[in-house]
Amino acid sequence: MKLQNLFFSWNIRGYGKAEKKRSIRRMISNERPKFILLQETKYSNLLDEVVRDLCGKFSSFDVKCIPPIGLSGGLCSIWNSEIFKCDFSVEVQGAIVCVGRLCKVNLRVGIINVYAPNDSIRRREFLEELRNWITANSIPVIIGGDFNIVRNKEESTGVSMKTKDMECFSDFINDQGLIDMPCSGGKYTWSSLRQVPSFSRLHHFLISTECAGLWTNLTQRVLPKGLSDHNPIVLSVDNVNWAKYFKWFDHWGEEKELVDLIRKTVSTTEEYGISKILRECKATTKVWVQELR
Repeated sequence: MKLQNLFFSWNIRGYGKAEKKRSIRRMISNERPKFILLQETKYSNLLDEVVRDLCGKFSSFDVKCIPPIGLSGGLCSIWNSEIFKCDFSVEVQGAIVCVGRLCKVNLRVGIINVYAPNDSIRRREFLEELRNWITANSIPVIIGGDFNIVRNKEESTGVSMKTKDMECFSDFINDQGLIDMPCSGGKYTWSSLRQVPSFSRLHHFLISTECAGLWTNLTQRVLPKGLSDHNPIVLSVDNVNWAKYFKWFDHWGEEKELVDLIRKTVSTTEEYGISKILRECKATTKVWVQELR
């Protein structure tokens, strides 16, 4: 079955040059995502350019951009407004947060486009600010972008990463209950382009469980490089038949019978991947709830 791309994320390292614009247009035309998350645009007039160059790929669209500071940074989020209706957006240090509803299931979510600082101290502050925002707003999130750090030593080669920085990133993911979906197409998403290159996986899609359960066989894919030293990544599904939104109540986690049932379900499905595990756990929970009534 042909995969369909929901999200496309790319650190483009500047949008201004004509060949870079052609490369981005060609990539988006080939992948046809519903959401586009661009980092390091380095371009102050991006909004007008994006509307002219990229938004024609959607029958209806909405755009949110943050200009660079000098020649550094810049973010742009574009989405099909028939899929996602944005109520408001906020700028968190190094991120655009768009809050709205996934129309097919009427689920309120935050779509977050990330370009984390490269400096260790500022990156930790960024992750803490993002953690506080997610906790305070208490909504499911889909986060995509360049985190400028890896989760563990296996995600880089030829690059020295501080253990404390990696632990900070992993703690952020775990504390928020986010899922880093399986990745195919390549092990790394950035290379130094030197004669003896370094490689790292700096780019991720991180998803709340409430969102992960909406789609079948959700996976991340690393695409071939364009003119940037960063690879684009896409979040893909087998199909876009949206599942009915399923709400979990925290107090269920205190029910020993249900906890035991879910543990058994996970142990019998873990070899099939996270999407299968989530679907089976949802089915197990529904049966348990019905038996209580």
